[in-house]
Amino acid sequence: MVIVLGQCFGGGFLDDLAKVDRVVVSASRDTEKAYICDNHPSEEGYYAEFLYQLMIAVNGAKPDETKVNADRDGNGYISMKEAYLYAFSHDSYNPDGDLYVQHDSNGDGRADDEMQEHPQICEFFNLAERCYL
Repeated sequence: MVIVLGQCFGGGFLDDLAKVDRVVVSASRDTEKAYICDNHPSEEGYYAEFLYQLMIAVNGAKPDETKVNADRDGNGYISMKEAYLYAFSHDSYNPDGDLYVQHDSNGDGRADDEMQEHPQICEFFNLAERCYL
């Protein structure tokens, strides 16, 4: 079973949902908000940043059909772990990711350090690596 939590404070559910046969992914820690992405000007609308990146990984393409490759082991399939790692590294609100952007929520020209999310994954026995979507 795969459970994906995209809401604010989703990490607070990890301990309660963790079981041997489950992969639980959360967009944020139990003390954090989850954010919408607003830095994709070529695409319409607003999306939950982590979920947006997770779905891109699963789909293998962005909404404009630009291809992405989340298949780290090259077996032709996307595991839940690979999708998570892609989203983790592409989440612009994740300071530990590759594409982190310091956001300015009030327009004062200074970055807001509190506008961060730290995606979480909970699994047992490397199940996420063996769970294909």
